[in-house]
Amino acid sequence: DCFRGESLASVASISKVLLRSKMDGDDFGSEISIEGGEILSVNETGTNKGTIIEVRDLFYNVPARRKFLKSTSREGALISDIISRIALSNPNISIKFYNNGKKVLHTYGTGNLKDVIRTVYGKSISENLIYFESAEDAIHLYGYI
Repeated sequence: DCFRGESLASVASISKVLLRSKMDGDDFGSEISIEGGEILSVNETGTNKGTIIEVRDLFYNVPARRKFLKSTSREGALISDIISRIALSNPNISIKFYNNGKKVLHTYGTGNLKDVIRTVYGKSISENLIYFESAEDAIHLYGYI
C-alpha cells in the first residue's frame, strides 16, 4: 500500500515541515514550507525524483504536549521503531531518519527486503535468515524467518 499522507497535516500542525517533491519527467520539483499548520512558502525547486518530508521541532508549539513526553531519547526510540516498521514494509522506498542531527536509519529503496532487514537489525541477524516463498491460487507469501 502507498503512503497517502493522512497524518501529514496533523504532523505539520505541531512541527516545522519542509516538503520537497518531484515527479519523474518533470524539470523541477516543488518545495513547501509549513510551520504550525501554516503554509509559509511554496516554491519551484531543483530536487531529485521522489518526495522528501523533513520534520523539525516536533511539538514546538504545543508546550502542554511536550510536558508529557518521556525523555527525548525515549521518544526518539519510539519514532525510530515506527520508521523501521515502515521501512521493512516498504523496501522499495528510500528512507532516511535523523534524530537531533544524527543519522539513525538509511534505507536505499532498492526493493531488496533483506537489505532493509540488515539495515534495521544488523549483519548478524540478516546473515542467519531463511527465505521462504509460497504461492497458491491468488495468494503469494514470501519473507524471512
